[in-house]
Amino acid sequence: MNIDTNWIIITLFVPVIIAFFKKEISSFIGDYIIYKNRMFDVDGDPGTGQDCYIQSSATGKFIRITVDKYQFGLSPSKRKIITFQSDPDGDPDKIIVVPYTYSVWNSIIKGSLAKNK
Repeated sequence: MNIDTNWIIITLFVPVIIAFFKKEISSFIGDYIIYKNRMFDVDGDPGTGQDCYIQSSATGKFIRITVDKYQFGLSPSKRKIITFQSDPDGDPDKIIVVPYTYSVWNSIIKGSLAKNK
């Protein structure tokens, strides 16, 4: 094979590979942008918790949660936001762990903690 043949192969196969993985590449880039622009990450450390409110799509009410950490990796299963939420049974001494994918997290309406005017 000479250099011209290599360029022809690269010119043909690279677009095919990109087209084949278009959804995965797009998902990775979108998740990375959300990860880098972490809302409510006051200290800039993705591994420390921050409190915020999320709006329930069913009731419209805001629920206080703790964002425990933002996880990011090459695999889609490694990219998630881990949150702690109040026990649905109302036990004040218990919490539940709720993970969100970045795409779901992006679609949730979020609010900061209450601040003085």
